[in-house]
Amino acid sequence: MNCYKKIFLWSDDTGDANQATVDESKDVYDEVASSFPAPHIILSHSVFNSTVNDVLPYGVTALKERGFQLVSVNACMGEQAESPYEWVGEPQSGNWQC
Repeated sequence: MNCYKKIFLWSDDTGDANQATVDESKDVYDEVASSFPAPHIILSHSVFNSTVNDVLPYGVTALKERGFQLVSVNACMGEQAESPYEWVGEPQSGNWQC
């Protein structure tokens, strides 16, 4: 078992967690696509329907059309077998705070 974790930061944020509009989030993907071949890690949140249904399909298409290869963070770090997630126990019910 590894006793260390890696930290990585994203280079670009679609702003979806801060109520960015779909068009504002798509603009982030357009800016990244225009910067090919510079590498990027783009932050988007899969808990928002607009991100999943509108922004990500648009972004994936835009990036692939410009020549970007899309990979997981784990693959980007060169660690195919290591999971980036840590088991912390069964989900708890009720109210909780971070």
